[in-house]
Amino acid sequence: MYKERGLAPFFQGIMPALILVANPIIQYTVFEKLKNRIAKTRNLTGFDFFLLGAVSKLAATSITYPYIVVKSRMQLKQSDDAKERYSSIMDGFRKIIKYEGAAGLYKGISSKIVQSILTASFLFMAQASLVQYVARLLTALGVRAQKRI
Repeated sequence: MYKERGLAPFFQGIMPALILVANPIIQYTVFEKLKNRIAKTRNLTGFDFFLLGAVSKLAATSITYPYIVVKSRMQLKQSDDAKERYSSIMDGFRKIIKYEGAAGLYKGISSKIVQSILTASFLFMAQASLVQYVARLLTALGVRAQKRI
């Protein structure tokens, strides 16, 4: 790559990668907003945390997945035909929508959704369980005052 085009190919797709830092921001924001809303009405269970993790990751992935598609395609060695190459992120979006429709921005999302949602769901459920366990342990050891309801 370096011999053919210099350093530029090594940095293709860097802007979409930087934009993808929004994914965990969206995920945790949605999670916290929903958690706080539900917690006002009742105590949350492990299953609630599982579902909250799923919903929050679904929201984040649905919003950021098109960037993943463009980023991936920009990082690949693209066609020698200038009409088919992506010159920028926005050009990538335009060309995908033009030639593949909006659905082209979500190619392959089903496997990403399954993997991401399950990971986030179990993570949030395990985290909630661990926090409860540690709180009980600290209370039993006298390090933490017992929570009064």
